Amino acid sequence: MPDAVPPHILDAQPGSATFIERCLRQEYAENPEPRNWNDSTDFRRILDPLNGQKYEQACREAEALISTYPDLDLIYSWFASALLKQKHFEQAAAIARDGLSKSKRKYTLCVTLGEIAWETGNLADTVYWWMQAWHCQESLPGQGGDNTIFLYLSYIASELKLDEIADALVQMADRLRFGQIRLAANTASTLRTLARSGNTAEIQFVLHQMAEKYFAIKAIQREGETLVPAARTAWAPGGVLQTPGRLEIGLIEGLTRDENRSRPPLEEAWVIPCLKVEEQRYQVQMTRAQKTSLLQTCVLDGLPPGEYLIAFNPFPVEDEQDYCQKWDGKILDCSSAAALFASLSLDGRQSVETWQGPRGGTLLEGGQVLEIKANTAVGVKAGLPLVVEFLADQKPYTAQVMPGQTGHFILRSHACAD
Repeated sequence: MPDAVPPHILDAQPGSATFIERCLRQEYAENPEPRNWNDSTDFRRILDPLNGQKYEQACREAEALISTYPDLDLIYSWFASALLKQKHFEQAAAIARDGLSKSKRKYTLCVTLGEIAWETGNLADTVYWWMQAWHCQESLPGQGGDNTIFLYLSYIASELKLDEIADALVQMADRLRFGQIRLAANTASTLRTLARSGNTAEIQFVLHQMAEKYFAIKAIQREGETLVPAARTAWAPGGVLQTPGRLEIGLIEGLTRDENRSRPPLEEAWVIPCLKVEEQRYQVQMTRAQKTSLLQTCVLDGLPPGEYLIAFNPFPVEDEQDYCQKWDGKILDCSSAAALFASLSLDGRQSVETWQGPRGGTLLEGGQVLEIKANTAVGVKAGLPLVVEFLADQKPYTAQVMPGQTGHFILRSHACAD
């Protein structure tokens, strides 16, 4: 039987400063969680009945596996989702909250709690939990690779006439998941209806503040008008406020030294922009780095205009948070091979390797295709990997970002040994 009374999940009531403050404050600490949905055949015991709409069976399997995976968010999220499908709202919220208190990864359960609030028609709770998910995902490299709340929130922002914010949320969702996934018409309609059901001024304010914090979309106010978003801006070198651009990377692919066979395309490879700060010196921008998707595509968005060296990391990293912290802001000196070797040294790791071999890439500039040949890749392989490609004239492989424009290019990783 469904629960008789939908729960009010959030303690802070709408219509108060506390509600807004709690939405804008990150209240859960996100921690790295390497386990994913396809890491164990155990998970199919829940996913198969869940995807097959056999929700009672999914609940039984989830309950049985919780003792085996007591700190894994996915088990709790699937369990709560199966309960939600049966309209057991209080039980679903209780399971999700239990998981939130025990799991390393928090954002998945914040998304689930928002979905429960959505199903019960509670706009304030929905917004609160999805704001928490947004905070948590922004603390992860590549926003955790999950597009769900960005897609959800785009419908709310659109319904509240926050068109620029809605567009930015859709762009983020598309960047995180290939294929321009959208909600079914009926589902989207219920979310739009929910968006109009509460204190829309408060929700608009929260979305403005979050967009300014994470998307650099400023809110301005003219006399007699409500808050409206200004053009997206970003700080460029020297403290000049400029409209940013973006780079769309079409492919990253590795080759072996054996020209008769090729390695599989590099999945989950880091693509790392390094902004030119002075001649032959580039600053690593790990906060703007992205991973390639299963289709080896990624977008570097919101880049201040300038010249960027595009470094990458095709090797596994055990601690991604540590990796990002160690490299962020580091200066790569490309004035000579020796200078680059020295600047690549990190935490005492001096294992710098140089690979030689033929390499071809394609750079698209102004609609023209330019063939680029490189003969050297320099990188640190041990511990905290980073690779820099060089062109035939020994200059690093770079791309130009223009204000408000999108640059497209294809980067192929250098030939290297297995």
